Amino acid sequence: MRLATIVIVVLMSAFAATGSAFAFTRTAEKYDGGSKTPLLSTDCVLNSANLCAGWIWALNDVEGAVWGTVLDPAECYSQGLGIQKVTQIALYTLCSATAGRIDNVAISRINAQNCRTDLVYESGPITVVHCVSGDHWTIIQPARPEVGDWRFAVTVTWGPGYHGTGTTSDVQLATDNGIANLYCEINPGVVAFPGCGSTTSSCAGWSLQTERSFVYVSDVNGHLEDLCARYGVPAPLSFPYLYPYGYLPNNLMVSVGIDVWGATAVQPTSWGHVKSLFQ
Repeated sequence: MRLATIVIVVLMSAFAATGSAFAFTRTAEKYDGGSKTPLLSTDCVLNSANLCAGWIWALNDVEGAVWGTVLDPAECYSQGLGIQKVTQIALYTLCSATAGRIDNVAISRINAQNCRTDLVYESGPITVVHCVSGDHWTIIQPARPEVGDWRFAVTVTWGPGYHGTGTTSDVQLATDNGIANLYCEINPGVVAFPGCGSTTSSCAGWSLQTERSFVYVSDVNGHLEDLCARYGVPAPLSFPYLYPYGYLPNNLMVSVGIDVWGATAVQPTSWGHVKSLFQ
């Protein structure tokens, strides 16, 4: 077994056992974001999450923690259609009472281990006003950073908490819910967690999805740690462990709109285009 694989398994085990190494918390919540993904006015939309069951994980981490999701423009386009630029980022968040704050949303190039290499875009601090009620989606308009044909990570850095610097962030990020999707696919008539969120939820044809989302920086045993700098890999957002499937991937609720500059057409049959119509 390769060293990188061993490290990933160790990090997944630590991450799944919340409270032992990582400081994050998670709760299962009903998804109430209106349409399953925001309708971005772009040539193509890349979605990270699969919300078929209607359940999500709501997650907390401390100020300065960095989580992200990896996306691939190849899911939208073939090579050579034009210059591909990110024009919109949609982020799903929850808050308990007042509008929350995040330190930044960023786009970075990544290596084969999904670690960040070159920073392409970084916002300033953002107040996520839709996190308390409504559709919970915040739309960010980046300065059209070019992503080319290479995979990239969209990362979110948590902001301060209600009680000051160093406390748990007052914003919750959200992922899809792998165990709910699995049970909703196996037992479509059961409306309960884990399982379908409503009588209209359907995960027919769902299969174990690709792990796209990772923890890059988190509170590990009392202090913030850059996991790529220490281990050479980020920690996958995979939990819980369910035999015989293993650790179930859970992907951040992030959608990215890409426009193609200089292109004459967008492939309407590309997987990314088709997928965005049903998620």
